[in-house]
Amino acid sequence: MIEDIAWHWMEIGSVRHTSMSETHIFAHNSVIAEISLARAVVPPLPPPSTLLTCIKLWVDGATGLLTRYDDALTAPNVISLDDAALINFWLEVENAYAYATALIFFRSTPQQPQPPTPQKIEREVATYVVHDRRTGEILHTHRVLAFPGATIPSIAKVEEEALDSASKVYGKPLSGLSALRVQKEDLKPGVQYKVDMRTRKLVVEKLWRR
Repeated sequence: MIEDIAWHWMEIGSVRHTSMSETHIFAHNSVIAEISLARAVVPPLPPPSTLLTCIKLWVDGATGLLTRYDDALTAPNVISLDDAALINFWLEVENAYAYATALIFFRSTPQQPQPPTPQKIEREVATYVVHDRRTGEILHTHRVLAFPGATIPSIAKVEEEALDSASKVYGKPLSGLSALRVQKEDLKPGVQYKVDMRTRKLVVEKLWRR
């Protein structure tokens, strides 16, 4: 039986290639996780107008098993696990602005009649944008949220995970990347940002039609 639901809206865009991940941490629970592409905005002509939209769903269970689903359009975007402690939603685009909905359904089980309450109240641990150290181009945005009762990672660990993810996805050495901690409110919907390397602050690079 579904006892509680956590709902999140993810959106990101770039005229180049960028990605976003949201990690949700909670006390061990029986969950169903789902992510789906809601809409993608592609720039007008002239061609070529490329669209790469990729959704990945990672579920880290009590055994440490990592299950990964790739490709928003053809792969399953729902997974069910009886004992999970972490879910990572991933959205990736190229020359597009995409929107996705991410859901976590908490289930009761015979061993655990009710999930810890209140489940919906998450707090943000940290959000980082990972950018090219030379140009300020933002390659990846990483956000970590935690439910009550979760084991919360250190801020340094969140920054390390953000840098590692970007380095692996884009094939760039860590020496060429830098991470800037931001607040969720700093990232306005429909806006593509870059980092001003002089001030170390976000600046608007492009406004997308929503």
